Amino acid sequence: MSQVDISWTRSVIAGISNLILYTFLVRVVPLNCCPLIPVIQISFEPIFHYLAGAEKTPSYNIVVAPLLHATNCFEWGLKQVVKAPRLTVAPITYLGSILISRLILDLHLVTILRHRKDLQWARQNVLTPTISLVGYLAAMLFVERLGLPVATYIKPLTVMFMDIVGFFPHIIPASYAIVFDQVKVIKS
Repeated sequence: MSQVDISWTRSVIAGISNLILYTFLVRVVPLNCCPLIPVIQISFEPIFHYLAGAEKTPSYNIVVAPLLHATNCFEWGLKQVVKAPRLTVAPITYLGSILISRLILDLHLVTILRHRKDLQWARQNVLTPTISLVGYLAAMLFVERLGLPVATYIKPLTVMFMDIVGFFPHIIPASYAIVFDQVKVIKS
């Protein structure tokens, strides 16, 4: 993110340009190619930066990140879940893949990534412990076997959670920079 900011007016103009592009793409792109809409939209972002007169700036991120994130979530998440809300694999396969991916991560953290202090910190302080994850997965499988399709319909919950989590890396640094006056504003 740039340490030089632009005015809110220019950020809003860039945001409106992005919204117009999205609306245009929704109308023009065929339904079977809709997953390409976010790719096209993100590809045009440098043009909007140029038109706004700056790089990614805090005010630009505050205005545009929610819009871009919402369109990505809609095109890549919500539309896909509405078409097929159920898992296409057996719940035990899905839950097993989660466990295997965690075990691979744990193995990497004790071998090739053992010197990465940032990843070790994240493993200790952010991620759920592996033993707890095993318990959660076992509970989900047990509830699934009792007849409540928790794992079968996990896609809507996962999409919603990932969309919310994915939004924060854009907004938090931009908000911090603006609130604590960490940027210089360019006159417009």
